[in-house]
Amino acid sequence: YTDEPWKTSYWVNKIVTDFYKNTPDGLIGNEDCGQMSAWYVWAALGAYPIKPGANDFSWSGPLFDKIIIDRRLNIIAHRESKKSIYINDISKYFKGNELSENSYSSSTASIFYKSISRFWPVSSFPFCDSIVIRMSDGNDKSHSAGCLWCVGSDDFSHLLTPPSISFVQINQKAFAQIKFLKDLAWIDAPWKNSYIVNGVNNSTIKDSITIPLNSNSKIIAYSDSRYDWDGKFLSDGLKPYYSSANYYQKPNNCTIFITSTPHPQYTANGPDALIDGLRGSIDWRKGRWQGYQGQDLELVLDLQKIQTINEVGGSFLQDVGPWIMMPKEMIIYTSNDNINFTEVGRASTSLSTAIIADTVMETTIQNIIYKFPKPIQARYIKIKAINYGKLPQWHVSRGEPAYIFVDEVWVK
Repeated sequence: YTDEPWKTSYWVNKIVTDFYKNTPDGLIGNEDCGQMSAWYVWAALGAYPIKPGANDFSWSGPLFDKIIIDRRLNIIAHRESKKSIYINDISKYFKGNELSENSYSSSTASIFYKSISRFWPVSSFPFCDSIVIRMSDGNDKSHSAGCLWCVGSDDFSHLLTPPSISFVQINQKAFAQIKFLKDLAWIDAPWKNSYIVNGVNNSTIKDSITIPLNSNSKIIAYSDSRYDWDGKFLSDGLKPYYSSANYYQKPNNCTIFITSTPHPQYTANGPDALIDGLRGSIDWRKGRWQGYQGQDLELVLDLQKIQTINEVGGSFLQDVGPWIMMPKEMIIYTSNDNINFTEVGRASTSLSTAIIADTVMETTIQNIIYKFPKPIQARYIKIKAINYGKLPQWHVSRGEPAYIFVDEVWVK
C-alpha cells in the first residue's frame, strides 16, 4: 500500500524471529482467543489475508524454505543467503510446469503497489501445486518488492472446500442432499465424486445428488483427486475433500411437553432433545443435556394413541462439583385424556445418598428405569424427577440449589 513495501517484510520477519520464542515467556503480551498465534501461523507461511472477505493474499516471504499444506500445496523459498527476507518474484507451478501468466517480476511491483486496483482477480489464478518465491537480502531495495504480493485465494481454496451434506424433508420423507465441488473439469487428473451410506460405497458424476433415508444413517461424501508432488495419483485412501454427517430418526412418534423451565445455558436446543434418540456424553458442556436448577423436572409424553407400555426411563447425569446431582426419585403417571393422571410407579438411584463428606465422585451417567410388573395401556405418560434440593453441608457450595441434568426419556 506504499512505495516502500519491503519495510513490511523487514518488520514481519523481525517480529516472528524476535518476539516469538520457544520459552515460557516466549509470547509477548496476552494471548487473546488465539489471535496472536494465528497471526504467527500466517506470517510463517508468508501469506496474509489482509482484507477480510476479499479473495486476496498478501505476501511477505515465508519463514521456512519449504512449507507443505495438506500434502497438496508447496510454498518454496529460494534465498540468496540466510539474510534474504525480501521478495524478488513469485512463480506458480502445476505438476512441475510453470504457469507463466501468473509469474510476476519485481519490475512490475512499483506499478502494482501504487494502485490498489492492480489486485489481480481470483479468476485469473488456476489451480497450482507449488508457489516458488525468490528472495534476496535486500541490497537493492528498488527490486525487492517485499510484502504485498497478491495471489488469489483459489490457490488455497482447493484445500478447504469439502462436499456439503444437508437433510431435508420432502412429502414427509427424509432425504440427504450432497453437493460436490463444481467446475473442476479443467484439472488434468482422475476425478470422481463418491458417497458412502452405512458402509456402502457409491460413485456419481453428478454435481449433486439426493438420497432417500429410511433409518439412522452415517453418510460420508468426498471428491477424490489425490496426487503426490510429482503428479502421481495416490491410492493410499487419503480423501482430502471429505465430509461426514449422521442422520437420526426419532425412535417413536411421540411428542413432548415440558412444564419445568430449563436453565437458559442448558436447553439442549429445546424439548425434542429429550426424545430424539441422541445421548449426551460425560462432557455435559457440549450441549446435549438439559439442566433444571432448584426445581423438579416434570414433562408429559403423548404417544398419539393408547399403547401397551412395559417400561419408562430417563438418562441422568451427576457431577458433584458443578452442583449437578441425581434426582432423588422418578415418579411415573399415566392418563388417557391428558387431564386425569394416576401414579403407577416410582424408581430411584442410590447414587446421591451414597455421597459422603470428603468423597470426590467422578462424573456419572445413570439410567433410572421403571419396569411395570405387568404391561399397562395408556396414551399419556407423565414423568416427574424430584430435584436433590440444596447442596449438602460438606459441599463447598453448601446450601445452593442443585441441578437435574437429563438428556433422554423413553417409553417402551
